Amino acid sequence: MGNLPNVTLLPSGLGFANRSYWELVEVGEIVLNQAEELAQKTGVRTLDALHLASVLTFQAASGLAIPFITADVRQRKAAEALGVNLVWIE
Repeated sequence: MGNLPNVTLLPSGLGFANRSYWELVEVGEIVLNQAEELAQKTGVRTLDALHLASVLTFQAASGLAIPFITADVRQRKAAEALGVNLVWIE
């Protein structure tokens, strides 16, 4: 897979065991506006843009650098381009 900066690899299925730790982030105007910008800037699809905008908005509001967990190649590429701390599930 090459050298991926800010990427942690997890085995398949591990992320689902930790659902009690997931944080639900409201999709408000800030998230929607940022998702629109991300879709235009990176070319990601709507739901991918919403996921990325949600993590970026949460990080900005909380000051916490939480990882973005994904098994989706498009989300991974966009997250890497944005410098988001990433956990890649194979």
